Amino acid sequence: MRRRVVLLGALALTVTACGGVSQSTQGRTAHQKLVEGRTFTQAIASDPGSLDPQMTVLSVAIQTDRYLYDSLLNVDPAGKPVTGLADKWHATTTKATFSLRHGITCADGSPLTAADVAANINFVGDPANKSPFAGVTIAPGTKATGDNASRTVTVTSGAPDAFLLRNAGRLPMVCAAGLRDRSLLAKGGAGTGMFTVTEAVPNDHYTLTRRKDYTWGPGAWKTNQPGLPDKVVVRVVPNATTSANLLLSGGLNAAATVGPDKKRLAAQKLFHADYLAPMGELFFNEAPGRAVQDEGVRRALVQALDLTQLGKVLTSGTGTPATGMVTAEPRACTGDTVKGNLPAHDLAAARTALDAAGWRVGPSGVRVKDGKRLALTMIYATQLGPTMAPTAELAQQTWKSIGVDVRLKGVDSPGSTRRCSPPERGMSRWRRSASNCRARQCGSCRARRRRRAPTSRTSRTPGTTLRCAGRRGWSATTAAALGSRPRRP
Repeated sequence: MRRRVVLLGALALTVTACGGVSQSTQGRTAHQKLVEGRTFTQAIASDPGSLDPQMTVLSVAIQTDRYLYDSLLNVDPAGKPVTGLADKWHATTTKATFSLRHGITCADGSPLTAADVAANINFVGDPANKSPFAGVTIAPGTKATGDNASRTVTVTSGAPDAFLLRNAGRLPMVCAAGLRDRSLLAKGGAGTGMFTVTEAVPNDHYTLTRRKDYTWGPGAWKTNQPGLPDKVVVRVVPNATTSANLLLSGGLNAAATVGPDKKRLAAQKLFHADYLAPMGELFFNEAPGRAVQDEGVRRALVQALDLTQLGKVLTSGTGTPATGMVTAEPRACTGDTVKGNLPAHDLAAARTALDAAGWRVGPSGVRVKDGKRLALTMIYATQLGPTMAPTAELAQQTWKSIGVDVRLKGVDSPGSTRRCSPPERGMSRWRRSASNCRARQCGSCRARRRRRAPTSRTSRTPGTTLRCAGRRGWSATTAAALGSRPRRP
C-alpha cells in the first residue's frame, strides 16, 4: 500500500524555563541554570503509544525514543556526520561499512555486537516486517552482515541510494533482547541510548533514568560535560495553553506550542530557537479497491483544495509556502522542489477530472461509479491543536462541493498509529508525522515523489528547537511529504 500527502505548515514556538521562573522577566534566560544532576521535564502533546523505534511514525514517540535508542551516526549543525555508535564509516551509493566503538552496552548490560546492528538493518529492510522506514530510509531488500571480531557492519543497499550513509547511519538501533521480543521495545526497553524507562504511566508521564555506564555520546560528547540531568520526565500535556502555563510556572523545562500562546511566551523572554515545522499532512490510502487508488481521483481531490486558504486556517495565518520536502536544518538540498509539481487550485478542473475517472454526480449530489458512492473517511489528529478540526471541516466542505461524501474522525496519536499499518477503510489521515525522510535528504525524497506523484504541499513555517540540559537538539522530518518539525529539546 502507498500513500499521498498534503502538507500544511505552521508557526511553532518551542520554549524552555530551564532555571525556573522566579527571576524577573528581563534577564530570565541569562540567569537560568542547566538541569544538571536533577530532573528535566518535557511536555509532549499526546501519549506516544508503542515506543518501538523501528515501527513508529509518531513525533511524540520519536521524541521519547531519542533518549532511549542511539544510531550509528549523528549529524552536526553543519550537516556533517559525526560519531554515534560507530566511530568509523565509509559508503558508496550501494554499500556502507561502519566500525562500532569499543565498550557499547545495552540497557541490560549486555554488549551491542556488530551482528546485532546488522540484524536491525535486516529487520527494516525485509518488507515482510512492514517497518515504516522500509522504502524510505532503508531500501527494501537491503542486507547487512556483522563481523563481531572486527566490530564491522557491512550494509548492501537494496537499491542505489545517494544518501545510504545517513539513511543507514541514522536508523535507531535496538539490542538483541528487543530483536527477539519486540514487546520490550514497545515499552522502551532493550535500548542503546543514554536513558532507560523506569516508570511508565500511559497518558500521564514517562520517567527516564540516565545510565551511568553510557560513554558513547554524539561527536565530541563527554561523560563529564555539564548539564546532564539524572532523570527526564516526559509529561503528556494535550492542551497547548496548559503547557504554556506550566512553562511559566516552572512545571516544565521544555515544550512546543503552536498558536496564540507563543506570543505571550515570547514576551516572557524565555530561551527558544527557531525552526521550520510542518503542521499537518493528508495521506491518501491507495490500497486495492479504494477510490483514491486512482491517481486521477487523488489529483482531483488535491486540485479542489485551496491549499493557501487551508494553510491560513491551520496555521492561524502564520504559515508560509513550502519549498521542499524537507525543511529540517541542516538540509542536504536547498532548492525549490515544490513549485511546478502541484496541480493548481481549480474546482472546475477537479469536477472534470472526477467525471473522466468515471465518478458521476448522482441524485443525492454524491458521485457514483458502478453503483458505489464516492464516500471517504478523513482521520485527523486531535492532539495537534484547535485548528485541526476547522481545517479538516474546510476540506470536507470543499470536497462535498464537487460531489465527494467525506466523514471526519478525530483520533489521538496512538489512534493514528493503529490506523497507519494497516490502515482502516478511511481514505486518509490528516496528522503530523516524523518518520520518513528523517535523514534530511531532499534528493532521495524528491526522486521518490516523482515515482509516487501527485503529492502536495502548501506551507512551512518558522518555529523553534531547544537545546537544554546538555542534550542535543534534533529535527525529525516527515513521511512521504514535505517538511520537518524538530521534536526534541
